[in-house]
Order: sequence, then structure tokens, then C-alpha cells
Amino acid sequence: MVSLADQYGSTEAIIAAVKKSPAGSQWAIGTEINLVERLQRQHPDKEIHLLASSPCQCTTMDCNQPVNLLWLLDNLAAGTVVNQISVAQDVAVQALKSLEQMLSV
Repeated sequence: MVSLADQYGSTEAIIAAVKKSPAGSQWAIGTEINLVERLQRQHPDKEIHLLASSPCQCTTMDCNQPVNLLWLLDNLAAGTVVNQISVAQDVAVQALKSLEQMLSV
């Protein structure tokens, strides 16, 4: 899919590309619906569509609210690790490789 795309990148790269684009530009964005709808509201001068045929809502992203971040940081400051995720070592190695590739873009 990446090789077929005109552009690709992280959430921040998507936001920056749309922001820098000229009025009247057209976008089909392959990410979750909340970001696409936010970009549509923020850039009414551009034609922005969800690439998927049906909305993909990421419930995990919906949980990322300032109050939840504050709760997490307060716990970390107190020395309490909450919501820790553990995976098998072979999965961790592949996940790290994917993250490093994404961040290098």
C-alpha cells in the first residue's frame, strides 16, 4: 500500500501535509475516522475523504484525553506503573523494528 500512496507518514506527517497543501487540494486519507473528521473541520477549503469504505474508529485513540494522560503521569511520578503492556521477546524485537522505521521517516 505504501508504494501505491502519493504520500505516507505518521499522524503528524499527515497533519503537516494537509496543513501545507493549497486550498482546493484533494485528500483521501487512510487512517482512523477521528483524525479525518478533525482535518475536515480544520481545513474546510480542502477536499478531505476517508480512504476506507467504512469508518474505522480507534477506541484506543479515543481514550487519549488530557485527564487520562495526567492520571498516568501522576502515577508514574508516584512510582506506580499502570497499564503496562508486556509482549513476547520476538514480538518486541519486531515491534521495535517497526517503530524505528516509522520514526526514521
